[in-house]
Amino acid sequence: MGKRMVKKSRGLWLWGCIIVCFALLFGKHISRAKESEQIASYLERMENILSWERTSLQLGKEDDLFLYEFLEEAGETDTDWYAFSIGRSGYQSDYGAYLAVLEDILTTEYNKNPNFTERKVTDLQRLTLTVGALGGDVHSFGKEQIDLLGHASYLLTRMQLEEQGFNAVIWALITMNAFDTQVPKTAKVDTTWLLERILKQQNTDGSFSLDKGNEGDVDVTAMAIQAMAPFYKQSKNASGRKTYKKIENSVDQALHWLSEVQLSDGGFESWDTENVESSCQVLLALCSLNRNAATEKDFTKNGNTLMDAIFSYQNADGGFSHEKGSESSDGMAGQQVYEALAAFVRLEEGKRTLFDLREESAGKDENPYQLENIPSIFKDGEHVKVHYTVTKEEIKQIEELPETVTSEEYTKVLVMLEHLEHAENRKAYKKYEKKLLEKQKKIQRIKEKISLANELMMKYFYPVSNEKIKEHKKEWKQVKKIYQELGAYDQKQIIAYETIEKKESVSGSPIWYIGLCAGGIFLLGIMVVTVKKFNTSVENEN
Repeated sequence: MGKRMVKKSRGLWLWGCIIVCFALLFGKHISRAKESEQIASYLERMENILSWERTSLQLGKEDDLFLYEFLEEAGETDTDWYAFSIGRSGYQSDYGAYLAVLEDILTTEYNKNPNFTERKVTDLQRLTLTVGALGGDVHSFGKEQIDLLGHASYLLTRMQLEEQGFNAVIWALITMNAFDTQVPKTAKVDTTWLLERILKQQNTDGSFSLDKGNEGDVDVTAMAIQAMAPFYKQSKNASGRKTYKKIENSVDQALHWLSEVQLSDGGFESWDTENVESSCQVLLALCSLNRNAATEKDFTKNGNTLMDAIFSYQNADGGFSHEKGSESSDGMAGQQVYEALAAFVRLEEGKRTLFDLREESAGKDENPYQLENIPSIFKDGEHVKVHYTVTKEEIKQIEELPETVTSEEYTKVLVMLEHLEHAENRKAYKKYEKKLLEKQKKIQRIKEKISLANELMMKYFYPVSNEKIKEHKKEWKQVKKIYQELGAYDQKQIIAYETIEKKESVSGSPIWYIGLCAGGIFLLGIMVVTVKKFNTSVENEN
């Protein structure tokens, strides 16, 4: 009897183990299936955002987004962040074309001003991250081998960062830590200083604002967390380092403040307005800490998650509105949602965080961030290699370029040239490359003229008045000369061109025309006198 009970209990134990194993095995499969479905739904929303963007640019549904209409805005804030997010999401597009336009913009500026002193620091930080996300070399970008990363972070002085404000400090740290960076020992801005500067900015309630002591701002607090996130992950493994402990406490306090100010629908507001962009920044902050916003209890209010709040802004056209309830989709809102979802999908897929642009590897945390310098992953002379084949359709487009080009064709010429230079069948179309280079030079001269005219307009005449024109006759004559040399499209690229046009129509009238007008007035005067004399003689006769 006892033996039977033992056998029976062993059998039950065995069956129990089998059931548990099956539950664990199939449970994992079910869990993975759900995760896969969730990722697919997020990717679909991201595709809908890009579809809306294509429609707003009047592109076809199947068109590459990085076409001329989109590339015309390369170098601008919203467009660059779109490009950055697309690169980080792995969405297939013509990255080389975008890089070619950015290279031209930055090379032109660099040749005039090697230190980029006329650029906002945050512009350079955004451009550096965009170039990196699209596969460009941020240490040696373009033919001029521009050290973009240096100009955006460690080559700056502390004063340069402080002059633009706290935002520049945050993004200097994010940009510097996006890459494996060898910071020079002589650098006045390094990781340690940036971290200490951010820590000093925190308010007593845990929030951050652009000016310390002001009411906490959701966006700024979320961005500060993103900047400190890489070091927060290491804080528990570096208990002896006081700076790390400070970071851990700072991030925890900031997260607590964000949780406290989260709205009942799961969303956030900034400047007393509930908006999707603020919610996206919080999502980016959570993803930077490898925290899942869809399941975070601290960021779920009344059953509403942060993800629920963000998706409530999506409209029927696939785009997202800035404010809840608005049926008008907004470009910036769509861009920030796409960026935040790209970060979330990367988290779900076990990839590096959005602003960690180091190469992916099986053990993504094998090389943790440290406060010391880290060697660069870029080798000397290493550049992005693009494999491309020029099509007959593109050759037809080159042939159809007008003989007299304007700045309107510049982006098109740049992209065509980029494709030809990296084409595997380049030799077969050498003559077209030469033709494009000639047109590029012509358009560059036109752009230089427009740039000079705009510099003069801003320095001496804007807003335009007769007094300013009289005071600076020589400069006004120079602006007019440039204006006359340009075609109709390029004339409109000059600041206040309508005013130049009006002044031109009066002061620029030919001598023969003025003489004709004067002669007409003289003849009219004679006719009036003659008629008066005739009427007087008739009256006398009567």
